[in-house]
Amino acid sequence: MLLPRPALMALARFTTRHERLMAPLHVSRFKIQVPGLAGVFGGFVIAHVSDFHVAGVDWLPIRVSEAAAAVRQAHPAVVVNSGDFLQWTPPLDTVLQVVSPFTPVGWTDEHPPAALGILGNHDYFADQRTVRDLTRGLSGLGMRMIVNQAVCWERGQESLSFVGLTDHTDDFEDGVRQLLEARRPRIAVIHEPDLIESLPHGAADFVIAGHTHGGQITVPGFARRIARRYGDTNYGDGFYWVNGMFMFVNRGLGTTGIPLRFRARPEVALLTLVR
Repeated sequence: MLLPRPALMALARFTTRHERLMAPLHVSRFKIQVPGLAGVFGGFVIAHVSDFHVAGVDWLPIRVSEAAAAVRQAHPAVVVNSGDFLQWTPPLDTVLQVVSPFTPVGWTDEHPPAALGILGNHDYFADQRTVRDLTRGLSGLGMRMIVNQAVCWERGQESLSFVGLTDHTDDFEDGVRQLLEARRPRIAVIHEPDLIESLPHGAADFVIAGHTHGGQITVPGFARRIARRYGDTNYGDGFYWVNGMFMFVNRGLGTTGIPLRFRARPEVALLTLVR
């Protein structure tokens, strides 16, 4: 941590009051070609959000209201959250209030999108009781937690599988087994992108990750070094081909270490699946 927590919280309050200091939201729109995707899933939209890092009412995700509005306007089939809901151990009610607009509970539409989620490393830094209560709270908002679990969309005879994976729990190997047994196409949801290197070669058809914040505070030419030094990762943001799999790394919405971003705008990713 670069500064004592009271100083960080004071900086967060100052940044929140002076909104012009906040980096503008970037809504990324990509078409993702998925091998073996059935025609009935063509145009299937995934809204991908990540890394909220809620520390309390003074330290909230950057541009979270705009992000929720962008997700809503996209009319996705599913909202996927790839973890790090927490920064330290904030009041759970505050966390759930921030997350709610991205879940079925927070939508007023007759047919809200599904919501899937996994936890990130900062979530597991909390004590076991907090992890349990967070998981239950997110489930209560209508978010299906797929921690080392698979879920399959079926339309007629066709399918599309999502598998959430983490090695922060003892059942990672079971999650890998479920990935390998899931019907294709398979979309793996991970928090730390380096986990892709621990998966069997080509096990997923597309991989979604977060964790990096795109470096959060970067300078030209040093983004990858910064991500490696402070995020312990070889992957900054955007697209990578790793271990026989295509991966997208989202910069996320929140911050850690210091509540500022520079040259690493908070991101909502709208991923449209195509054949």
